Amino acid sequence: MKLKLPTRQVAATIIASAALALASATASATTITFDGLPGVTGDPLTSYTESGYTVTNVVGSWLEGHSFGNPDPSVFVADFFSAPSGRLALTAPGPFSFESLDLNVTFAGGYEISGFLGGLQQFSVANNQAGSLTFSTILGNSSAMIDTLFIDVALPTTGSFNVDNIKVSAVPEPETYVFLAAGVGVIGLMARRRKTRTTA
Repeated sequence: MKLKLPTRQVAATIIASAALALASATASATTITFDGLPGVTGDPLTSYTESGYTVTNVVGSWLEGHSFGNPDPSVFVADFFSAPSGRLALTAPGPFSFESLDLNVTFAGGYEISGFLGGLQQFSVANNQAGSLTFSTILGNSSAMIDTLFIDVALPTTGSFNVDNIKVSAVPEPETYVFLAAGVGVIGLMARRRKTRTTA
């Protein structure tokens, strides 16, 4: 005995599955808040993982900052004997896009935020930042898919740079779109068959 589901029930199931896949594809924004930093202010930052993304100290004396952030904590690079400069790298298991980050500098300095895919640069956001006690949000200028984000900072004098709230979005895997296309195709086929039956 064959179990035959009503056409409407099958169509509803497929539509619900496609909607779920679409929701998971679009609701993938993540903000690295540094809330899980394990130490205290001034502890060295080597690497830190949050929501599947890993922040790594590439250049400079990056430290944990538990008493200053947007809100606390943040990470910062500082050297009160010479001009600080530093580079952070953000990586993930899959491709992602960069949306924004919060940046603070005690004295005027420069920064560059660049995205790479397979070692090739996809975009760069560079500027000078005025000294301030508050954070500024730096927006990405590209929705390019990347696998590594570099944050470079430099000061001509002593001071510190703080980084917080790195916002990124995971790029959906190709299978998600294949599933959506298949679901829409099946719905179209079912609608066509139903129309043929009705007119016959």
